[in-house]
Amino acid sequence: MLIKFSVENWRCFKDKATINLTATNERQHKERLPAVGKYRMKLLPISAIYGANASGKTKFVEALAFLKFLLLDGTTNKAQKINIQRFKLDASCLKKPTIFSITTLIDGFIYYYEISLLPEKILSEKLIVENTSMAYDVFTRESGQPIKFDTDYFSKEDIDFMRFVEKATRDNEPFLTNANKLNAAKLSPLYDWFANKLTIIFPQSMFTQRVRYADPGDILSKNAVTLMTELHTGIDHFETVVVPKDNIPLPKEIIDSLIEQWQKTGEPVRWGDCMIRRNQSSDEPVFEQLIPVHKNELGENVQFKLSDESDGTLRLLDLIPALSALKFSSEQVVVVDELDRSLHTNMLEWLIKYYLNSCTPKTTNQLIMTTHDVNILTQNIFRRDELWGIDKHNYGSSSIYSFRDFKDIRSDKDIRKIYLSGLMGAVPYLEEESW
Repeated sequence: MLIKFSVENWRCFKDKATINLTATNERQHKERLPAVGKYRMKLLPISAIYGANASGKTKFVEALAFLKFLLLDGTTNKAQKINIQRFKLDASCLKKPTIFSITTLIDGFIYYYEISLLPEKILSEKLIVENTSMAYDVFTRESGQPIKFDTDYFSKEDIDFMRFVEKATRDNEPFLTNANKLNAAKLSPLYDWFANKLTIIFPQSMFTQRVRYADPGDILSKNAVTLMTELHTGIDHFETVVVPKDNIPLPKEIIDSLIEQWQKTGEPVRWGDCMIRRNQSSDEPVFEQLIPVHKNELGENVQFKLSDESDGTLRLLDLIPALSALKFSSEQVVVVDELDRSLHTNMLEWLIKYYLNSCTPKTTNQLIMTTHDVNILTQNIFRRDELWGIDKHNYGSSSIYSFRDFKDIRSDKDIRKIYLSGLMGAVPYLEEESW
């Protein structure tokens, strides 16, 4: 689970900006808070970030996405620049590093990771692992100095291997990334968390396995059909139809790559709404495309194209895997930028409650979202510590803060009305004109 994330000198965030997902002592909705008993800590299963257009909501999500990309993919060669985006409206910031830090709970241990970087190199990097009895300074890296390793965490043989990894790590590459490439098992939990537990969805993100919805034996297909029915989209189920290769709505280079992959394995290859499988009679590739099926008034199946569906329905198809993971899996952290995009406010509220109804002190999932929808801004849905605002100040610098900081807002107050009045910030400041 995500405990805390911070970024500094990134895009519009000149100063350090932090989201903290530890719960306060307020009593609202406490029955759904995941409890981490041995740390005497409760975490928040949901957080919503509000702010005006161009306030920095997407940039904050992009910071987390960049850190994930950096750790999983690193850099490919010594000459490659790290694509950090520093605060441009203060010339001094263009000479300073960008700093990311993250605290997570993984298998009962708290992991704290921090990295400071310039485009040319990594200035510092460290990992601390904490249990209830002690904290280990697993490794500390400073540019131009040997990496320090915790002798209580690593055996002598482990440290010998870490020295080998250190020599193989480029100045512009995270040590954590290279250590996992070289199968350093003791450093894998945080890397694996980024790879397998953290999902980040942007407004234009597409689920690259949507064709799975046509497989009735796939649990994801069952979840999709259930949600399509409960949300009254009109879709009864999904099928695939054979289409000519030239009609596949994918770039040629992707199609060629998929065909090459299929030729190597002989197994069906899926991408987006399309699939390549073997023709049983000729061993030639067959191209199939996902289609939604509706029922007419006679109960007959009527095939549609995906392009016939509304943008909101297509958005749901891309959200369903994450929603299913939150509902039926564990230790998933899903971050969605503009969760409300193309969704009616009632549908958005339904989806949030669909997730929250599965949350108990024993669940370990989290949903973090940015949104403009104020109709869901109610204490019947959210705790105050689950609500965040992002404000952009003079000269373009943004900050993030929790609505828990407003101590005079009681649990029986209309928080939506207070927010729209501007008393809590994170709203657009619009000048009145004479009409």
